Amino acid sequence: MKNRNEPFYYEITKKEHVWTGKDVQSVVDRIKNRASSGHLNILEIGCGIAGIVPYLPADVDYVGVDVSDFAIKKARTLYQEANVKFVNASTDALPFKDSSFDFVIAFNVIEHCRRPKIVLNEVLRVLRRGGEGAFTGPNLDLPVSLPNGVRHRNWPYKIYLIIVRFFDYICRIFGYLKFRTI
Repeated sequence: MKNRNEPFYYEITKKEHVWTGKDVQSVVDRIKNRASSGHLNILEIGCGIAGIVPYLPADVDYVGVDVSDFAIKKARTLYQEANVKFVNASTDALPFKDSSFDFVIAFNVIEHCRRPKIVLNEVLRVLRRGGEGAFTGPNLDLPVSLPNGVRHRNWPYKIYLIIVRFFDYICRIFGYLKFRTI
C-alpha cells in the first residue's frame, strides 16, 4: 500500500536528522576503524533514503534495506555508486545468504518492527562470525516516553500506556521486575 505522506516524511526527517550526532558518529567511527584493516560489507536495516552513505568510507560495500518503495527509489537516485545498493525488503526475511555482512546497522528501526526478535535473528543470520551490529533507539526507560509505534493512537490509549509503563517502572525500581519487553 502506497503512503502518500512519504515524500513529506522523508523531507522532514532529512532536515531533522543530524548524521554527525554523537551516537551515529561513534558507529561511523567504528566502521572507519574496521574498514582500515580490510574490506567491509555493511548492511543498513531501515535505511530510509540512506543519509549515512556520504559519511562512510568510500571503499566499503553498502547495502540498504527498507520496506518503503518511495525511500528505496529516492535513495537510488541520490547514490549511484557501484559499491552502494538498495533492496526493498522486509526485515523479517532478509534476502541475503547467511554470513554475508561484516557490519549491520539500524538507526531507530527496531522499535518500529512488529516482531523484533525475528529481526534480530535475521541480523545474526546474515552477520559474519566476528562481525558487529550497531543499533540505536529511543530511551524508553522513562514512563512518559512513548514508542513511535503508538504516535498515531488516540490520547486515552497513550495515557493508559503511560500509566502501565509507570507501574512497570516502579516495579523495576523495587526489584519486582527485572526487565521489560515493549
